[in-house]
Amino acid sequence: MMTGDEKGRVRTSVHIHWGVTEECPRNGKMTSLSVDSCFIQTKAEVIVGQTIHVDLKNSLGSPLMLRGEIYYRLERLGFGVRFAEVSEEEREKLKEIIARAGRGNED
Repeated sequence: MMTGDEKGRVRTSVHIHWGVTEECPRNGKMTSLSVDSCFIQTKAEVIVGQTIHVDLKNSLGSPLMLRGEIYYRLERLGFGVRFAEVSEEEREKLKEIIARAGRGNED
């Protein structure tokens, strides 16, 4: 079942790559996504305020590399990322990814 809020956030269970560089050497699982932010489940240590890249290329079918800022963390659980400078094209791709993830969660 899909769950979402008024901002279009959906619960996901998608393995992604992330990192402080565009190479995105770290792995994690994205457990929620909206056009403005996401939550990445990982035990990796991060710093609130740190800028990271999130690579959705091979996760939900629509190639997308986003940059964002870590705005909170839950020790040994993961962290929230607020996307920065999202273009209209990237926003549309995010909406497509969210719609696809939502349909997948309804099955």
